[in-house]
Amino acid sequence: MPSIFKYLSLFASLGMTQIIPFDQPLPILTSPVVQVQAGKELHYQLTNFRNSTCQATLSFQNDTFLPVSAFASPRNCAGDQVAKLRIPESVPNGAAALEWQCSGTDGTAVNLMVISGGDGDWERFVAESEEVRINVQCWANVTGAISPPGNSSCV
Repeated sequence: MPSIFKYLSLFASLGMTQIIPFDQPLPILTSPVVQVQAGKELHYQLTNFRNSTCQATLSFQNDTFLPVSAFASPRNCAGDQVAKLRIPESVPNGAAALEWQCSGTDGTAVNLMVISGGDGDWERFVAESEEVRINVQCWANVTGAISPPGNSSCV
C-alpha cells in the first residue's frame, strides 16, 4: 500500500502555484496541503496561450481506487481560461495527488491534497469515474466568483 511519503516525495519533486504559465519552470509548494471536500468543484486558471490540451490525473493513497483522468480541451478565446473539475463523492478519504500535464510541455504540476467527505464506495466510484469531465471556459465568460486559494487550487 503506498504511503503518504510517496505523494510527499512526488510533490517535492514537482510543484504547483496559483497561476503557472505552462512553459515556465514550476515552483514547489510544500505547505499548506489543500483540503478538498468530495463532491465539490475545483477551479484551475489555465494560462494557456498555446491552446494546448491538458490532462488531469487524480491518484489516491488508498490503492484500492485506481487513478482517474480527464482532459481539458482549450476554448477558442484570447487569454486565460478556467477549468472546473468536480471531485466524485465516492472517492476515499485521505491523501490524494492531482497531476496536470499539457501537450507540448515538459513540465507537470501536482497538487497534494487531503480529501474528506468521500464515502469510499468502490462500485459507485467505478461508475462515477467514467463521468469525470473538465469544463473549460474563457476567463471573460466565467460567471460567479472563483474560489480563493485554500478552497481551490489553481494551475
